[in-house]
Amino acid sequence: MDHVNRKGHHTIEVRLKELPSSVTHLFFTLSAWNSPTIAHYPSPSLKFFEASNKSKDLCATTFTHARHSQAVIMCYAARSGLQWKIFECGTLSAGNAKNYKPLVLKIQSIINV
Repeated sequence: MDHVNRKGHHTIEVRLKELPSSVTHLFFTLSAWNSPTIAHYPSPSLKFFEASNKSKDLCATTFTHARHSQAVIMCYAARSGLQWKIFECGTLSAGNAKNYKPLVLKIQSIINV
């Protein structure tokens, strides 16, 4: 994180083949930590790709509609038999690290559709 220039990134590496079969969904979210909305992130973006082909974006979504929301569900992966499918989402939600419950409830509603 570069606090002076207000830039940074996080990398999350997931080895899908190593996940237990009981894991059926993975959700990727962005939430405000210490502010009421994610508007403090000036230009949030997401790169979602397979490690063997970093040039192929598997999920492209924008977050401009989410600026006044506390959280956004960016995308998710769902197990379909032995394969995983990637879904763009962009669903707004309340909730953050101080109170995950609203975000968890929103994610459960997506899974149960």
